[in-house]
Amino acid sequence: MRKGGGHDEPGKLSGDGSAWTSDRTVTPSTTYEITIATRASDGQNSTVTDSFTTRRPEKADKLTNAPGNGGTVGTGMPVSLLFDNPVDTAHHAAVEKALTVTTEPRVEGSWGRVKDHSGKDRIDWRPKDPRPAGTKVSVKGALDGLDTKPGNGFEDWQETWQQGQHRSAESAS
Repeated sequence: MRKGGGHDEPGKLSGDGSAWTSDRTVTPSTTYEITIATRASDGQNSTVTDSFTTRRPEKADKLTNAPGNGGTVGTGMPVSLLFDNPVDTAHHAAVEKALTVTTEPRVEGSWGRVKDHSGKDRIDWRPKDPRPAGTKVSVKGALDGLDTKPGNGFEDWQETWQQGQHRSAESAS
């Protein structure tokens, strides 16, 4: 199966060759081309190509990301993703699984869910310890077609930024 942009979608053919399953959820509002090659019992080969377009979601979810792409932030700044629409509890694990944080050098961290001051769903990735100054942080969301609630969906995105200097304040007692 080939996505409208021209790249092949990863997937697996069943053991008996009768079905193919995509490794990912299809992207909303996207045209896919399918080419099927067969061999008849008499040995004759044939190929058929067809296409289909996935439907537009009722609502396209958007994320507000902090920090923004290309910026420089403090060493303890969390990756913070604010959802413009509520995320059903049943979809929390799938959304979290689709998000990847990569740091150079490697820094341990984890996701946590909160309600933001406006009452919207937010997920934060916080480092276990402050990141070293100069750490490169990349966040990738493999969210194409992922449901957050029936009728809502996302698109893939990626952002990268740099950690600045480590600063802390202490008070004299």
